[in-house]
Order: sequence, then C-alpha cells, then structure tokens
Amino acid sequence: MSENIRKLLESGKSREIARNVKKNPEKIDDVIRALKDHNKIIREHAAAALGVISDEQAVKPLINALNDKESTVRKEVTIALGKIGIEWAVEPLIKALEDKNSGVREKTVKGLGEIGDERAVEPLIKALEDKDESVHGKAFIALARSAERMDFSSMDELIKHVEEGKHRKN
Repeated sequence: MSENIRKLLESGKSREIARNVKKNPEKIDDVIRALKDHNKIIREHAAAALGVISDEQAVKPLINALNDKESTVRKEVTIALGKIGIEWAVEPLIKALEDKNSGVREKTVKGLGEIGDERAVEPLIKALEDKDESVHGKAFIALARSAERMDFSSMDELIKHVEEGKHRKN
C-alpha cells in the first residue's frame, strides 16, 4: 500500500482518499487491500472511503468484509454498500440484519433503504420488530425510502404489494 494512502486511511480522510483514487484509479487496489489490514481503524476507514469512491469493483471485497470480527468495521461496510447501491449486495446485507450487534443492524437497514430493492422489503418489515429501538426506527425510514425508490405512493402501498405477492406464491 502506498504511504500516502496509508496516511490518509490512518487519519480517516475518506473524501481526500476518494479524490486521490479519482486522479489515480489504480490506487483503489490499495484501499481494497486495506480492508484486510491488521489495524481495525485502517479497515474502518478503508470501508468508509470505498463508500465515498462508490466503485463497483469494491463490492465483492466489501461483502467479504461483512464477516470482519470488529463490529465497527462491519458498520462501515454496510454503509459503504448502501452508498454504492449495487443490487447484488442486497442478499448479503439482508443476512447482515442477523448481526448480533445492534449498530450493525441499524446501519444495515439504512443501507438497504438506500438501495431500495424489493427483496429487502420483507426483511425490513421484520426489522420493525427488532428489540433495539434505533433499528426499528431506521427500518421504518428505510421502508419509506424504498417505497419512494420503487415508485410506490406510500409505504402502505409497498407493504400491500409485498403481501399480495406472498399470497400469489401460496
């Protein structure tokens, strides 16, 4: 990893890292590799920077980082995936709703709301029942955003659409 990128990661300057990568696209590899650094702060900042950079090539490494042992890293990863907004990140994010850390679940519902994919609606409805108040509050907001992104006039209309789909399958 270049010394410049490492220093920026240590200081948490995500936007500056993003500008650096935009000028030198090959530097994204350094940021992606930093997701496996021994230092959790570097991993957190790398995930945050990748969210700002929003490059599709970071999605698979970010998905792998959902298994990081540190919840602070997993939180940043879910935020980054939501910012990038790739639909194939939805299933791994849905799985992250099962994380034992409520902060990770909270950021995950936010990320799913940013993506606005129909597959996330039912898990977000279930998240409304999360024992942590911040999780179910964010789930409500995420459902409202999802309804908007999927061109439903209201969250109720979105939920009705999902319910009708379940009845058709049965």
